Amino acid sequence: MDRPPAGGEISPEFTPSPSQYSSIQQPPPKFEQERLVTRKPVPSLGKTHYEQVNPVPDSWQGFPDEKGFQWLPGLWTHVPIPGMLAVIGALICIAGTVAVLVRSDGMPVTDWTLSPTVYIALMTTGTNMLLRFAFHEGNKIAWWYRAIQGGTLRDLHTRWESGDGFWGALGAGRNFNLVSLASLAATFIVIDQPLIQRASTIVPAQFSRLTNVTATIAPEIPYGYTGAQYGRGSYQQVMTQPMISAFNDYNTQASITTGFAGCSDTCTGFVDAGGLAAECTTISGPIAYLQSPKTNASNDILDSAFLAQSPFNVNFTLVPQMSETNASYILMMVSYTTDAHSSNCGGTLIQRSCKLQSATLRYPITLKNSTLELGNITTDATIQSFQPAGNNSISIDGGSDYDRWTLGGLYLAATSLFQANATYQWIGALGNMLTLPDTLSNQFLETPIGNDTLYGLGLPAVCSSNWTDPTSHILSALNQIAFRVSINAAGFPFRNTTSPPSPQILTMQEVRTINVFQSVYRFLAASTVLTVVCVALVLPTFIGWWELGRSVTLNPLELAKAFDAPLLSGPGSNAPLHELVQTMGMRNVRYGEVEGRGQLSRRELKLADPQELVRPSPGVVYE
Repeated sequence: MDRPPAGGEISPEFTPSPSQYSSIQQPPPKFEQERLVTRKPVPSLGKTHYEQVNPVPDSWQGFPDEKGFQWLPGLWTHVPIPGMLAVIGALICIAGTVAVLVRSDGMPVTDWTLSPTVYIALMTTGTNMLLRFAFHEGNKIAWWYRAIQGGTLRDLHTRWESGDGFWGALGAGRNFNLVSLASLAATFIVIDQPLIQRASTIVPAQFSRLTNVTATIAPEIPYGYTGAQYGRGSYQQVMTQPMISAFNDYNTQASITTGFAGCSDTCTGFVDAGGLAAECTTISGPIAYLQSPKTNASNDILDSAFLAQSPFNVNFTLVPQMSETNASYILMMVSYTTDAHSSNCGGTLIQRSCKLQSATLRYPITLKNSTLELGNITTDATIQSFQPAGNNSISIDGGSDYDRWTLGGLYLAATSLFQANATYQWIGALGNMLTLPDTLSNQFLETPIGNDTLYGLGLPAVCSSNWTDPTSHILSALNQIAFRVSINAAGFPFRNTTSPPSPQILTMQEVRTINVFQSVYRFLAASTVLTVVCVALVLPTFIGWWELGRSVTLNPLELAKAFDAPLLSGPGSNAPLHELVQTMGMRNVRYGEVEGRGQLSRRELKLADPQELVRPSPGVVYE
């Protein structure tokens, strides 16, 4: 007959505890706990005896005989909610990673308190952890589902080993199964970390917007601002200090760093400032140089034969203001020769006459933070208005002795920089000579093709040299100087008033170069595909949960109960884990040596009641 558990005898007041799995409703059992002891073997003839040592309390009471648990399979009865939530959470993390990369693509770095890579790292780590958890949940179901389907112990072992780790899954061999594949997927999912971390980088990018810039600059050159006349001669002038400053800054190409505020990066637009508006006329015709007779009838050399003739010439004339309706201006004369041929020392002479008047020009400008660069004045600058003539009563522009001149300083700058006169001259027995005494004559000279004299160096030749038109170059340079003069004149009284001009408010296109996040979608795609594939491989491990009649685990207690371990024998074969732990959790167990039963004495190792075993002995062979 059955004996009571080794913890005491069942009290007469025994009543089983109620359970949702049992239809038997009885009061819970009550036990009287006795003091239990462990024993160690004492050698004797024929068999091993035990003496009581080290008492160990044991409060295990066992399952009441009447207690049972229903087997309730079904689709909704035992849904693996933790595992499914883990899969859903992993998919949400994948979607979150995609959302972060799409949202951050092209956004300034300063707009993010934490870098997108931080969020990506957190969500990727979460994805990996959730997938590992989902796999372990699915592995439990797969093992028990296989047990219900039936098979060998090797089958059960292979499924357990595949779920236990990477090497077990990799070494499954012919027994490779869905659990093995899912285990490898849950292991290799970590590859998505380096992929997804490369999916977001920082690159410089440009953003464009309209912005207001304040320009402190005179819209025209003030009356009498650039030159001062000594005596009665209009050409006896010197530059004023503001003009000298602008002239020197142009010669050194000093950066323009004052007068503009409000641009934080690169801004492009237009500003009104003083300049020279050119009104030009052009004529052209054939010309032959050095054609005058060299000698007279008496064969004497004529003085006119030695006169130099100019194939390239630039000169300036300062014309004073003639009345209050005719303002002063600079007259620029340009002549240059093209289509030259040496056979008759001729070609085509082009002559341009340009009237340079003080005006307001709209200049193209580019601001880089506080540094200004002028655009192409020749093609992009436009004339806004002409400056009216000044009042003769204030002694400007040739109105009287010791005048101040509006354009006098620019006239001196033009003469200094651009006046030019290249010449052809007959010098007797040595023949003809070419003279290039100035910068412009050399700058706009075209050396004839095929001229390989003097060791092939190529030399300009008399009668066969051509020049190009310097007009645009001269006008652009003079207006660059005039622009610098306008900046210096920002605080000077405007026209006939005593107040400086108001600052200009410019609407400019600002292009900012800032660091932005750039999403590399090929790495995102690779990581996403890898993760989704891993999810797809983990999901099949949940197949068959609807055939299980209770929630299952791979806990040693539950497995031992399923294998009908003697230590856990008795009722509760379908008890869920929490019931097993609640009912049997207080039972004392120990792994050690026990003496086999039967006529032949043998020693075994097992988990058993501590009262029935001792520690394993080194060197002993156990059956």
